[in-house]
Amino acid sequence: MNTVSMLAGEIRLALETTHPALRKTILRKLPILVAAMVEAKTVNTTRLAAVLPLATKRMDMRLQWIARLLENRLLVSRKIIEPFARRVVQQAVEQESVLVLRLIQETLLDRFHIVMVNVIRGTQTVPLLWRVETSTEDRMTQRLSEQVLSWIPEKTTMRWWVDPRSASEGSPQGIDEIFSGVTAQGMPLTKTHLHDATRIDHLVLVMVLTLYWHNRCLSSQPLAASAESSCGFDFRRSTST
Repeated sequence: MNTVSMLAGEIRLALETTHPALRKTILRKLPILVAAMVEAKTVNTTRLAAVLPLATKRMDMRLQWIARLLENRLLVSRKIIEPFARRVVQQAVEQESVLVLRLIQETLLDRFHIVMVNVIRGTQTVPLLWRVETSTEDRMTQRLSEQVLSWIPEKTTMRWWVDPRSASEGSPQGIDEIFSGVTAQGMPLTKTHLHDATRIDHLVLVMVLTLYWHNRCLSSQPLAASAESSCGFDFRRSTST
């Protein structure tokens, strides 16, 4: 059993414990792709395909495996990430004197609009909820914000950091940079499996689960308050090759 297979088994246990009713197909495949991203440290689907623990060596079939998972409508990002995100918010409320929520809005590949609500932990930005659409929607940001706010106890001291372009100077790199590993190599968009908003949403889910796993956010154990040991969203580290 290789490293990816062992990681997938551990990730599957974390998902199964939190989501006992999750469909078996999702429960079997999603941990494998998350484990592959942990191992490969990239969102580039070609590089992910190369480390998948599959019997076939054919790259086209490996890429089809990823495409089928990313387009699976039974994979609902919000339902899967919510219990883990709630745990992160709860721990942030307990450990931070002021709870800082960060709103990121990005346009990806000139056609997809992404809104993501995050919480600041030390120097790290931790994703909580997001939406990917092909057109701007006035209430999309409001609905996401309201859902996260519903998780926060009353009388919590908090503030918003609204970041319309997260890749601006002095802030962490934005979502567009996360996917640069895919587009920078000159591969046609249709070959990246990112030509559909649902697939991008699901790839963001895999990426967020990867970062949660890397920083122990899928664990039920309390997180330390320091930035070094808290769950973090380090864009540059996650896209390194």
